[in-house]
Amino acid sequence: MRLANPMTYVTSDVPPFLMIHGEKDHVVPFTQSEFLHQALTEAGADATLIKVTNGDHNFLPNPSNAIIDPSRHEIMRRTIAFFESTLRKA
Repeated sequence: MRLANPMTYVTSDVPPFLMIHGEKDHVVPFTQSEFLHQALTEAGADATLIKVTNGDHNFLPNPSNAIIDPSRHEIMRRTIAFFESTLRKA
């Protein structure tokens, strides 16, 4: 289990992380991303966690009539911005 646990590999020199996680994810608890984000930032790694309010595992609204925040459009914009800024540093 230790080898499969991402926390095992947290160091200050890991590549930058962008984690986007729905707060109402029924597959992977949101707290898992919070724990990993905290461990990465405490280690000095570059890590960003974006919480999708009312978002399920696939960023669809949960419940179905809810509004997600950030929107799917904004999630895509932030993802592209992350990759552009990260890859330009390489």
